[in-house]
Parts: sequence; structure tokens; C-alpha cells
Amino acid sequence: MTFHFRNIFSGKASSDGEPRLPDSIDIQILDSVALATFVNPASVEETKRVIRYLANEGDYRRRVWDLSKIEFPFTVDELRDLAYYGRDKMGEISRIALVVKDTVGYGSLRAFSTYREGDDSAQSRVFRSLDEAMQWVRQSD
Repeated sequence: MTFHFRNIFSGKASSDGEPRLPDSIDIQILDSVALATFVNPASVEETKRVIRYLANEGDYRRRVWDLSKIEFPFTVDELRDLAYYGRDKMGEISRIALVVKDTVGYGSLRAFSTYREGDDSAQSRVFRSLDEAMQWVRQSD
């Protein structure tokens, strides 16, 4: 079953009054996996808004962040900021799959995985294929 956030929530704020989802990141729920697809480069603040949105709107312990359709937008410092922010907001044990197309993004997201897994609250892996990422994130722990 697929649930498409933008169709439901694009015109209104989340339950905590957060502004609507950014146009740069598309969110779908596919059989309890949150798939965040970057359709345009997104800022750190837009990405944090999606993290807050997912944390406030449901229990999405299995997430895929697909950056394969854009040029990689984040510096290592920004990724560290996002990793720590995600740990603080999500808090629960989770699986995070990251999909990227280029070598620089791949290496940078490996650093993100290290930051994100720092407190053992998340398992994180980087992939070049969305299919492989979805398969991994759905596996049992």
C-alpha cells in the first residue's frame, strides 16, 4: 500500500503547526517505509523540516533517502548536522538507507552513516540502487 504525503498534506501544516513539506523533497509511504526522494536540491533546513515532519506524523523507523536524481547538495559539515538532528528527532532504533548516484555523494553519505550510527539508535547504509536500498531497509533486524 502506498501513501503519498504531498497529496494529503501539501496545503496544510503538520499537526504541530510546521509549514508544509518543501517542494524539493517528495515523501511517500510504501508498506511502512518512508521514501524521501529529492526531486530538486534541498537546503539543510528543508531536509530538517522533512525529518521533523516524519518524526511528528508517524512511526517511520524504516526510511530511504533517495538523492540519486540530483547533484549531491551537502557538505560533510551539513551531513554531520543532519545526522545529529535526525538522532535527536527520531530517537528510536531505525534503519536508514541512503541512495546516491555519484562517488562524492557516496563517500559523503558513508560519513553521514558513521555520524548517524554513533549512539546505536540507527543502522545506516549507502546504496547506488533504490531497489537494493528498499530491499535492505525492509529486512528484519
